[in-house]
Amino acid sequence: MPSDKPLYLDMETEKFDASGIAIDLYGSLDEVPNRTSRYTEPTHQHNYYELFLILKGACQHIYRGSESTMIRGDIVLIPPGTPHAYRFQDTISLATLQFHNELMDSEWETLLQNMDYRTLQSRMRTGSRVESIDMLKNDEPEPIPTTHASDLNSQGIIRLRQNECSLVEDYMRQMLTEQIERRYGYTRMKRTLLEQIMVVIGRVQMRQFDNAGKTASWKEEMMEQVLSRIDDNPAEPFDFEQIAADWHITHTYFRRVFKNATGLAPVEYLGRTRVLRALELIQVTDIPVAEAAAQVGIYDANYFSRLFKKYLGYAPRYFKHIAAQ
Repeated sequence: MPSDKPLYLDMETEKFDASGIAIDLYGSLDEVPNRTSRYTEPTHQHNYYELFLILKGACQHIYRGSESTMIRGDIVLIPPGTPHAYRFQDTISLATLQFHNELMDSEWETLLQNMDYRTLQSRMRTGSRVESIDMLKNDEPEPIPTTHASDLNSQGIIRLRQNECSLVEDYMRQMLTEQIERRYGYTRMKRTLLEQIMVVIGRVQMRQFDNAGKTASWKEEMMEQVLSRIDDNPAEPFDFEQIAADWHITHTYFRRVFKNATGLAPVEYLGRTRVLRALELIQVTDIPVAEAAAQVGIYDANYFSRLFKKYLGYAPRYFKHIAAQ
């Protein structure tokens, strides 16, 4: 009888060098290892930390009882002994960075501790919408309530801005060069680059916590209503200036509150939501791309294509072609 126990991936001796760090960049789905089918990496866990960054395309990440769509710039840190799984798109390009904490120094321990969700939560005055963040939590998963895609969710997914994603990717490529060439001092260089990556991620995480923690109760109510409208019906023609007026605030102030709460401007959040919803339609139905766009409220084909490329790295027709195969 097959076991339901997650596959345990022990440290591969040849994968980790003296630095205690292993970096891999996969430019296509065919390069991604450990798949039981073309699109699926099964539930598994590691005896090391894993940092997972989407560089292009999209994937579904199943972790701590929830499933989230990750796209370019989304990054998550998986602690040791934590079961998780992936479902990939054909267009995926990603980076994985694994490391053993035992090989790091005391300052590294402090850095990880400061990134722990419990440490960050203690700094917040409010945070009902971010209580489920558990980036480094390592206990049993609890039932997770339905949340908006904008929430700093129970998976601890961090949304990097474009310049932040490019910076982290550059550090990773430098690390890969050090790993391949193994020149003098490469172990120290890899550890230094890892620390730089973690500092960037930690700053983003703290920024998101701080912004969420500054949200007053009436702002939380406003955001709850606006996000519910977008998530429930992204095809609706949203007038954010009118929404701001309805709450008796300026559009500029509304935009600031929205960005503080979600990390994205209102138009960007709406665009991301529409693209993800359209991607789902393209993959699970046989409707034309133009109709999928219309069903999420976009009627300009050129704009829809640009938006798709912005968030997923490919035009929508590419995903339609893949779905048809």
